Parts: sequence; C-alpha cells; structure tokens
Amino acid sequence: MMSDPIQPLPGYQKNRQIEELLADTNARLEPVEQEIRKQYTEPELPSIFLIGLPRSGHTLAGQILTTRYKLAYPSNFIARLWKTPILGTRLQKTALDQSFGGKFPKQDYTSEHGLTFGPYGLHEFGYFWSRFFDFEENHYVNKQKLSTLDTDWLKSVVAGMQKESGGLPVLFKNGTIGFQAGFISQIFPKSIFIFCIRDPLYVCQSIFNVRVKRFGAKEAWFGFKPPEYNRLKELRWDEQIAGQVVSTYKALKKQLQNIPEDRKLIVKYEELCQDTGFFCREVNRLTELHGWRLNKKEEIPSAFTFKNEKNIDEKEFQMIKDALNKFSSDENVNDFIYT
Repeated sequence: MMSDPIQPLPGYQKNRQIEELLADTNARLEPVEQEIRKQYTEPELPSIFLIGLPRSGHTLAGQILTTRYKLAYPSNFIARLWKTPILGTRLQKTALDQSFGGKFPKQDYTSEHGLTFGPYGLHEFGYFWSRFFDFEENHYVNKQKLSTLDTDWLKSVVAGMQKESGGLPVLFKNGTIGFQAGFISQIFPKSIFIFCIRDPLYVCQSIFNVRVKRFGAKEAWFGFKPPEYNRLKELRWDEQIAGQVVSTYKALKKQLQNIPEDRKLIVKYEELCQDTGFFCREVNRLTELHGWRLNKKEEIPSAFTFKNEKNIDEKEFQMIKDALNKFSSDENVNDFIYT
C-alpha cells in the first residue's frame, strides 16, 4: 500500500534552485510569447503523437523518427520554456542551432527511464501538458473538463512550433496524452497516433526495476496514472504495477477506437527493434495520407537489440506474473494476451 509519496533517491531529484529560476524565466517571457502567438492559429501540417503502455519503447521510437526525418519536437532545451514553446523553438533555431554551426550531436539512442540527454534530446514536455490538461488525481480528464480547455491556445502553440522550426510537423512523446487521444485527434484532424506496446509481463518487470532504481522502493509509484489510480495505489506493489498496465491498456484501447484507421499505428516494441525501416515507412505512409511526405534527415540503425527475459528475483517475478493474470481476468481484457 502507498501512503505519502516516496521521494526519488539522490541523483534523481530535481534541483529546487534551478526549478525556481526556470519558473521565474518562464513567467517573465510569457508576455513575449503571447505577442508572438497572435500570428498563429491553425497548424497546417500533421502532428505525430507517441502514446502507449509505459516502458514500451516510446523514447526509442521518438529518437528513431527524429533522427530519420526532419521533424520539430519538444527538445530538452525547448522543454525548459514550457510556458513559451514558440519562443523556445525560435531560440533553438536562431541561437542554439547556430552555435553548433550545422554540426549537431549525433543521436546515440540512450535514455534513462524515458529521459534523454543533451539539449536536443526528445523530452516528454510534461510541464506543458500538465498545464494544458490541469491534471488532478490521475492523468485522465473527463469530458466535462475537456469541454472547458482552451483548444484555440493549443492549436496556435502547435502552429507556432511548426512555423518557427522552419515549417516542420511536430512530434510529441508523452504517455499522458494517450488518455485524451480521442479528444486530441479532434483538435488536430491531420494528426497521427503511434501506440507503442510490449509484452505486458516485461512492461511490468521494467516498471518494477525503475521503481527500485529511482526510488529505492518497489512500493513507489512510477509513470502514468490511469483512471483507476486512486484504487490501485492502495494495493500491494505487484498488484499496483499489474493494475497500472492493464488499466492503461484498457483506457488507451478505448481512445484508439475513436481514431480513424488511417491516423493510427500500433507498433510492438519487439518488432520496432527488429526492423526500424518498416516502422519509419509506415509512419511516413500515414503522414502522406494527410498531406505531408516526411523529408529524410539521417540514416538510422536497421535494428536494435532488446531482451525480454527475467532479470529480477524469481519470487518477485512470479508475483508480478500472478498479479497480471489476475487483473487481465478481473478486467475482462479478452485480447490482452500478447501475440
């Protein structure tokens, strides 16, 4: 069971002083952003949204796409300016890009718990999306609240990021978007959604490992908070993890049902690693259907090594397996078996 939130271990904690300075910087620059944003209304190009189960290859998929194709995206640099992303995109292009003289750091495809490194690393953009959706107890937003959100603001921000990047589609990688994917798809009718999945047993094991490494406790919650979060957080750690995975799967599957077939792609982590070229071609096929052929940028590895194998104590692995079977049955997820 979970009482007070368990704090991350040293090395994973945020720097309070830096956070305060960034908050102050964002507040001071926001009036400038508002002036810039007045010239933007509707995005002209498709947007790409990477969603899916946690620990299922979102980051790798995003790194592959942003290396292979010319795309705009919230980088680690832009994410520091979460209240002023249009201005952040302009500053990256006019200042940061110029400082590299066209010789940008090569993609090394590394990350830790979804976090990338360097100014150009792909970022979750969590502060931005939390600000827009105004999340409360979990990451699901009900229809009543969705109807009150300023969608014109969001459209103008994405339009601005497209233009300020030099006229490129914007890719977003953020798991919490998935719980509102149907809503987002209506705001951006040219958008496509990439749903990343992985063998659920190894998703659970990976979440367990992150809990232990990041917090030093298997009871510490990590990742998305599905609609059932308040109930799940009171359960034993193995049931929390299994419930999180099954509940997230259910919620995302329901959202995807509201998105047309020509605007979504389900990609298995294992297949992504085995053939990156096929994945990229499929994404390009979808964007072409909505008016934009992605422009190639750099070559990418044809495949990546992955391991779906037990790497924790046998007893804990079996507890996770039993809990996953229980939740799959309880939630009547008939097609949850990964095939």
